[in-house]
Amino acid sequence: MRKIELASWKDVPRRVASLGETLETIYGVELGVDFEDVPVDRLYPTESFLEKDKLALVFMKIIAEDYDVPIIAVERVEDFFCS
Repeated sequence: MRKIELASWKDVPRRVASLGETLETIYGVELGVDFEDVPVDRLYPTESFLEKDKLALVFMKIIAEDYDVPIIAVERVEDFFCS
């Protein structure tokens, strides 16, 4: 059985820095970071699937532990992409 690691608000700065470094290297541009609410109707996944066991765990934690899910998204034009 695989161990699933869910993001927490404590992890966000490290994950944002890591994602920023990766994207800056890939695209050769400097990126900025903003902490803001993202409109859900403009949020798109970078993958066409989400592992069912991970999704089930997120739902269980939301219901049982009031889990507050941080989403790290990359803005492109008017849309946001998350993985």
